[in-house]
Amino acid sequence: MQLLIMVSMIIFLSLISFLATNVYGVEKITNKYFSIEIPDNWIYQKSSDSPTSSLLGIGSSNVIALAPQQFGNFSVTNNTKDFMQNMQIAGAICIFSLDLYNSTDNPKLEDYVRIKTLSQNDLNILSQEETTVGDERAVRIYADGIGKFANFKYIEYLIVHDKEPYYISYTARLAEYYTYLSEFDQVIKSFTFTD
Repeated sequence: MQLLIMVSMIIFLSLISFLATNVYGVEKITNKYFSIEIPDNWIYQKSSDSPTSSLLGIGSSNVIALAPQQFGNFSVTNNTKDFMQNMQIAGAICIFSLDLYNSTDNPKLEDYVRIKTLSQNDLNILSQEETTVGDERAVRIYADGIGKFANFKYIEYLIVHDKEPYYISYTARLAEYYTYLSEFDQVIKSFTFTD
């Protein structure tokens, strides 16, 4: 009898887990460099973040920013000041980007990780581990914010693909961090390079 109850519970929990992860559809988003699949309850914005586009106001999209719809009106924005003010209230955001501001030519992953982590003064790095993203070797970093970012948790993936550095970040207030983490993990699993 106990075995039947345990089996029934396992089947029930598996079904609940399946339904919870498949409530929403997905939308495939692609730019010149990579593609991702995002839950349809998230919004996104493609943009160009490069020295050239900063000067000219145009450029190919090398960034995809996404956020849950409930935070989307104020999370996915080009205005950094507004973004940080709004994130202090509530929010979660993911950034997928070719890092055109990295000054190292043809960086090795280890060098990119060292340079990137040294430049992030607002983070207390808790751990970093090797992983794979888009069939490339990557480093996943877990961090907490410090100072004015003390209410935030971060996950960052650093990748070098075809001699170009990429980063992926998930930033969320403590209250929302675990709420959207499984959806972020699904987006990471869908990440592919377009070449």
